[in-house]
Amino acid sequence: MCDKPQPTKTVKPDLCAENVPIDIRVSEAAPSSLPAYLARGRTVGAEFVDDNPTAELLFEEPLPEVAAPLAREISAGCILRSRYQLQQSIGQGGDSIVFRAQDLQLAATADSADSFVAIKILLPRQRTNVHALTRLRREFQQMQCLAHPGIVRVFNFECDGDVWFMTMELVAGQSVNSWMQAPSSPAQAVKIITVCCEALEHAHSAGILHGDLKPSNVLVADDGTVKLIDFGSAPSPGTRHTLGPGPSVAATPIYASPQVLAGSRAEPRDDIFSLACLSYSILSGGKHPFGRRPSLEAGRAKSAPTYVPAIPAKVFAVIERGLSAERQRRPASAAEFLRDLMDAGLGRLAVQRTSQRAVQNEKSVATAGRSGIENRVRQACGSFRRAPNRATLIGLAVVILAAAVVFRQLIDQNLSNAPASRPAGENIALLAAASMPVQPSPPTAAESEPDVQTPPITRDPGLISFEQATLQASPGQSLVAIPVKRLQSTRGSARVAWRVEHGSAQPGVDYPRLEPQIVRFIEGQAVRSLFIPLIRTHASLTSGPRSFTVALQRVAGGAALGPIARVTVIIEPAPSAAHAEPFQARADQ
Repeated sequence: MCDKPQPTKTVKPDLCAENVPIDIRVSEAAPSSLPAYLARGRTVGAEFVDDNPTAELLFEEPLPEVAAPLAREISAGCILRSRYQLQQSIGQGGDSIVFRAQDLQLAATADSADSFVAIKILLPRQRTNVHALTRLRREFQQMQCLAHPGIVRVFNFECDGDVWFMTMELVAGQSVNSWMQAPSSPAQAVKIITVCCEALEHAHSAGILHGDLKPSNVLVADDGTVKLIDFGSAPSPGTRHTLGPGPSVAATPIYASPQVLAGSRAEPRDDIFSLACLSYSILSGGKHPFGRRPSLEAGRAKSAPTYVPAIPAKVFAVIERGLSAERQRRPASAAEFLRDLMDAGLGRLAVQRTSQRAVQNEKSVATAGRSGIENRVRQACGSFRRAPNRATLIGLAVVILAAAVVFRQLIDQNLSNAPASRPAGENIALLAAASMPVQPSPPTAAESEPDVQTPPITRDPGLISFEQATLQASPGQSLVAIPVKRLQSTRGSARVAWRVEHGSAQPGVDYPRLEPQIVRFIEGQAVRSLFIPLIRTHASLTSGPRSFTVALQRVAGGAALGPIARVTVIIEPAPSAAHAEPFQARADQ
């Protein structure tokens, strides 16, 4: 029975200083070259139709299945720890389900309206998954250290038998994912982005990353309050754990940065990438900058989000910078990202659109008013036509006659005052000409055939070149990023082809087989990066140095090649076979 007391365990709530370190050890089997969410049962480049659920980024082999007794079913009506009575499910993700619940202890001593909480519980299939439990505990640890009006509060982390759960503040409202489905005010959109930036800046200042910022992890309360949830997807910098990215890291592929998808340890600028992606969706009415596809596919990072007219050009430029494939090109902090948005006119966007709506309403009212007046005039004229009055007709004739007399006197006076050199007919012609539009005169022979020919303006795309001719990759490295630069000019767009030429390193053994591809630069863009995954195996860590070459090739209508058109990538071995595994763990960190 759900309401029977079960053996309980409680985690002490004082965890802000990482007193309970997350130290999950898993087998160090050789990982694949691509994240498991791309490699297991899915085609690379497949469309992601929803931002849920969050996916585990398995850069190591998954743990073997552990035999466990049949998990206890948890549903509405169950009572956990003889204290929390579950009422209804209000949300579900890949690892857990969230219930609205009543704290019976608070209900007995306080106002019943203040006794409701949200309870996040691991799903039955995840209760034996050490990584899912790690993320739930990490979420509690990190969110307990945060006190901000834009972040949901957490209360307790407890266990009832085999059921681990976390209690937190109950928010009556909806997620931004649902909020975007209905028409909304521009002011509310600006508020959501502002609160997300401020809450994220607060978390980063405390050394805590979010790791999975997306529309379904932002709540909008019924009173307009905005709050972030789910800070457990990525370990914070400095957290002690054995593996670098590891299986305890989770992210939503279509909102994660190329570096996170490639296996690098998360940094604040990776949260900025997700924040820019979220801002794009909010301002565009639910659209996605890359067509709901991951930012890294087949080893290639995207860097040109789709432009939408709903986002002003200057605001779009700031968002585009936040979505840069290179970390260093993104804003360094959430505060800087918000400041750049406001400088670009984000704050004025709500005012302008609100004013436009008010003007449209006024025009509608004015149009309706004019229609009413016109109807009344037509009615009056109709009455006049139906019942003509002799006195009215006589009065109208007198007024017309008087006007004709006055007009004749004015003409005679103007003619008498006109200069003798200008005939009276010329005055009338000048008045008529002044009221007519000016027509351009046809060009003369001299104008149509100028002596000096002006050459057409051309936009030089510059040269495209690698930064250096040789690049070293350390053992255990999962990705090689090769910078490509535009030299001399960044005007207009530019493109160039690139291909991988194998040397002592072999495709399919040391790196995936890659077809020749095109790298494109947009107006003003000076640097791009080519991302090439590496296949890490025990043999590759212990064998000698291997190398392959990446070559640029000019395409029709593309930019010319610069001084360095080929780069050799050298994969160094580990110091020795005996140190291969420790070296790999250090390289991951």
